[in-house]
Amino acid sequence: MRKQSSSPITSAALLLGLFSSCNWPDRVNGPKEPQAEVYETAKENRGLLLACDSAAVYAPAKLSVIFTVMDTLGEPITDLTCDNLALLEDSLAISTHESAFRVKNHPQDLHLSTLLLLDLSGSIAGSDFDSLKASSHSFIRNLFQNTKRSNLSMAIYWFDGAAQPHKLVDFTSDTLHLHRTVTALNPGMSLDHATNLNGAIIRGLELVKAEVKKAKAGLVPHGALAIFTDGVDSAARFTAQEAQSAVDTSGPGVAVYTIGLGEEVDSTRLRAFGKNGFAFAGSIGQLQQNFETTATRIQSRIMNRYLLEYCTPKRHGRHNLRITAFEPRRQDSYGSLTVSFPADGFEGGCRLNGACVN
Repeated sequence: MRKQSSSPITSAALLLGLFSSCNWPDRVNGPKEPQAEVYETAKENRGLLLACDSAAVYAPAKLSVIFTVMDTLGEPITDLTCDNLALLEDSLAISTHESAFRVKNHPQDLHLSTLLLLDLSGSIAGSDFDSLKASSHSFIRNLFQNTKRSNLSMAIYWFDGAAQPHKLVDFTSDTLHLHRTVTALNPGMSLDHATNLNGAIIRGLELVKAEVKKAKAGLVPHGALAIFTDGVDSAARFTAQEAQSAVDTSGPGVAVYTIGLGEEVDSTRLRAFGKNGFAFAGSIGQLQQNFETTATRIQSRIMNRYLLEYCTPKRHGRHNLRITAFEPRRQDSYGSLTVSFPADGFEGGCRLNGACVN
């Protein structure tokens, strides 16, 4: 009888799946977290950026990888299908007879915390203020449209010249409460007509990052800050460089969008602050559309997550799977990521309903 080789994966672990956060391996000492059985080893960006969120192996011989896809402008790619993916295992094309894979959108374990930050420093009044309220209502509707509330929470703050932004409603998934709060907005709320835009950005990012850290175990947390202003910073509490530094160091898990209104805004500065998107409204009549577009772009960050399941013919040792995604409308735009996984203990019987025909 052949003696079974020792395996780093127990049968119980294979049944449950060994999830990791796709840590990059240390080039000298191996994986940064040795207990992570599946980890990312390489990337290639030729127009698309793939990022591995988590990965696991399952009995009898399945590798599961959850990854996100964005273009070079940071726009989420939400419509990938089997036809847009190619797999290589140990640098060879996978066998259509001995292996199988499938892919689907997989937003279930992601939670996105969004902060809408409104400039109420005094320059918006009358019918313009009503338009701002209508735009905020549209933002809420578009953000939560066709999305499970368990995947989203939203807070609304406003700012003027004061040192700290003012809280209207803390992070919640209760859209009725959010709408009621917006309805209660009035132009007399601000007593300081200066604009602390730079400070609002810095503090807004702090609030978003603090909320991201509160995510429940098992969820992949992301954050987004959407800032509306119709002017420039006049309070001079913080410099534009300090605000830009806060944006630049906020990390890939926090998106920043800016919305500017009118001739007094500094579009160049707002575009730099909005690392994931900037929308400009030349007149108040364009504002609602820009709020809706920004909310839709934030929501799409949930829908650019994919679950790839792969039945491998490997039965022993460590192997690499390279996942390449091609942009649906531009085949010359693509990106790839490679994950390393162990196959010790794998055996026959892996089946996937609805597997891709490659």
